[in-house]
Amino acid sequence: MNHRDFLDLVADLNVGDRIKVKWANKRRGIGKECYLSEGKIVQITDNAIYIRGDVGFTAGINRGDIAVGVQVKQIS
Repeated sequence: MNHRDFLDLVADLNVGDRIKVKWANKRRGIGKECYLSEGKIVQITDNAIYIRGDVGFTAGINRGDIAVGVQVKQIS
């Protein structure tokens, strides 16, 4: 995924929006809590979207994640 495609993807997203994330390959064991399936956007940069889950864990979805199949969908 090139930089322009990522910027197009996040163009309709705003800090405070809730999104669903479908990870291409969730980890098991230590660190699995960082693969949130849903959360509120707390920051958007040129290369990543950062979300906070309901219990306080945070996750980052970057261009590389999107390129390997991670799907992001706005839910509110």
